[in-house]
Amino acid sequence: MKLLAALLLILGINGQLQAAIDAVYDGDNGIRSRVLTVCMQCHSTTLAGGARNGSPSFVNFNTYADAVLWGDLAVTRAVIEGSMPPQGVQRLNAEQKAALSAWQAAGFPEKSATVSTQQQPDCLFNWAETSFPNFFAPRALSLSADPYYYRYYSQTNAYLAIASSRLYYLGPVSSGTVADLGDVVTWYATSGCK
Repeated sequence: MKLLAALLLILGINGQLQAAIDAVYDGDNGIRSRVLTVCMQCHSTTLAGGARNGSPSFVNFNTYADAVLWGDLAVTRAVIEGSMPPQGVQRLNAEQKAALSAWQAAGFPEKSATVSTQQQPDCLFNWAETSFPNFFAPRALSLSADPYYYRYYSQTNAYLAIASSRLYYLGPVSSGTVADLGDVVTWYATSGCK
């Protein structure tokens, strides 16, 4: 358990990053209500000219279709680069960034639905890649080697693997030894891959 706590601290995962916001577009606790309202300070069809703070008139988040169209770019700019929203405008907090990443990892779902068992591992791996690109790069394809379902990240020389309902890490952060990160169900909840 101490190894898990240490690794979580190193990776920057803590209670503040768990996505309490639902990783779906709709709903009072969904992405539109809790995250995209921040983006719509500039990216809304109701804004024009200087009120858009320099954002292109065609990049908006008012509808689900628009949000999905621009979702990957939103994650890149707001979560990975931190370049959006611009200075002087309300920024996304850690919870909102985690939720936006979880929404992307889940495939930008519109309504609440359970992710199938086959999709959960890939959803979790996608979330890790998006949330922690310094540790899991470049994006990788999933592979199987009994009993592991895993991804290898050549740039960071790291593995993420699932076996027997456990999540494992192997790489520089664990000094080249396999680290058991805990029950994968807990990680599905943290990443929004329920």
